[in-house]
Formats: sequence, structure tokens, C-alpha cells
Amino acid sequence: METSISDNAYHFVSRAKSTPVQIIDGLLDSPTPVTSLELAIELGLDRKTTARRLPELHRRRLCDRGEPRECTVSGRLAQTWFV
Repeated sequence: METSISDNAYHFVSRAKSTPVQIIDGLLDSPTPVTSLELAIELGLDRKTTARRLPELHRRRLCDRGEPRECTVSGRLAQTWFV
């Protein structure tokens, strides 16, 4: 499979994204609300990072809080987030 210059540029830009942009992209890609731990694992980020950033993004009205539910990773009741 041949890789074009634009494909390489896309992957470079994707890796260079800031954490808040990664989080918003992850929320946009998720068909259902997710917990901070589920999102962290999906994005390869630290859970504490997503847990800190999600309320900040919510205050800026860039994401919304969903209903708490059992996290598929930890099994604990956790806040969910969505866009």
C-alpha cells in the first residue's frame, strides 16, 4: 500500500493535536456518552488528564455531561460525557 504525502501530513498533525482537541475528537467519534476512563484508554491518554480536561471543556460549553452509569473498564458508577 502506497502512502501519500497528504496521508503522512495527516498523521503528523493528528499526533501534534493538543489534549483538549484529542478529547473533543474522541467524544465526537463515540456513538454514545463515555466515561473519562473509557475515553482515556481509547485515546491513549492518562485518565487523570481526561478527568481534569472534561470539566474545563464543559465550562467552555464544548461538551456536555451525560447520565452517570457503570464504567465498562472499572465497573464503578461514573459520569459520562458527550458532544
